[in-house]
Amino acid sequence: MTELIYYMPPASDSSPGRVASKVWHHLYEARDDLEMDLLLLSDDPDISRQHPDIAIETSQAKDHVGDGLFYFPVSPVLGPGAAFRRLRELHRCGARLVSDYHGDLREDMYNHYKNRDLGLFLYTVPSALMAGKVLNWHEYLVLHSRYLENIVRDRYDLKASTVVVPNGIDEAVLDQDHHHIDLEGDLTIGFHGRLSYEKGLDLLIGAVASMPEGVRDRVHLHMTGRGPMEGSLRRTASRHGIEDQVHFPGFVPMEEVYAIIGSADLMMYPSRFDNFPVSVLEAFGLAKGPVLFSDRMGIIEFTGPALEENMFPLSVEAIREAILKVLDGTMDVGTKVEEQRSCARGFTWDKVIGEYITFLNGLQ
Repeated sequence: MTELIYYMPPASDSSPGRVASKVWHHLYEARDDLEMDLLLLSDDPDISRQHPDIAIETSQAKDHVGDGLFYFPVSPVLGPGAAFRRLRELHRCGARLVSDYHGDLREDMYNHYKNRDLGLFLYTVPSALMAGKVLNWHEYLVLHSRYLENIVRDRYDLKASTVVVPNGIDEAVLDQDHHHIDLEGDLTIGFHGRLSYEKGLDLLIGAVASMPEGVRDRVHLHMTGRGPMEGSLRRTASRHGIEDQVHFPGFVPMEEVYAIIGSADLMMYPSRFDNFPVSVLEAFGLAKGPVLFSDRMGIIEFTGPALEENMFPLSVEAIREAILKVLDGTMDVGTKVEEQRSCARGFTWDKVIGEYITFLNGLQ
């Protein structure tokens, strides 16, 4: 029987790191449905010790090349990290490789440049330049939207096969009763995620600043998270004269994030580039009002016609009009919230893992 050797990277608070952990947990729980022997490979001894019955030593990985399919749930970023070292070693041995590709490495490089993060920009340059070659080490790449799949196929001479599997959300997050908080402002607009160029938050600030007098003063933005653009966003708000209406709660525990999502009148995600953001899925499941997002995301492929009006073209003007549409009562908020929550329920991990298993069983 073919072996599925799942590489678990060291623990990480990043979104891809959390996804890697979720996929492993649910694959392990549903391993009886796998038509392969599930094994665990990790450079983190603490992770290996949690599953002594199926964990293999890193020194033994090459012994499994003949019978094994090696699955890396993280993007292949060049560098001294353990995941890339292991990937390169196995490629040189002729191993069958599958990796998740959470976003495009060239997009990452450009965004680090726009974020003025010189260290990360220089770190990602080799990955961006070598992306096509490294992606073609793989038998398959797992992507989370056709939007990203089309970008990758157009940008690289891709010989690897691709499959699209959506992201997931914990059912427990949707089932729990989360507390609500009083947010400052007559109309409160929330966001949670990384405060970085690709998230388009400067455009959101500009949209609020361009609203008609009498409306603009009622709107307050609550941007939860940290990131390299926080200082720039504060200056942008100040330049527009709305610095008292833009709030930065910072990095807060997830329960506090969920409380903000459930308390804001409207959630906005004006990304310049995004794949299938878990943040939007979380907002679908928890928000008390509409969740609006830009047309630069792959998530719209999965939401269906009911949520098409939640999407707006990426511009200051379109963001402003989307907010005003909610304000003037054009959108049926109660129905919209029901549609959003129904959508989120379709992407709980117990459902999404079935798509992973179907894909993997086809690779024996």
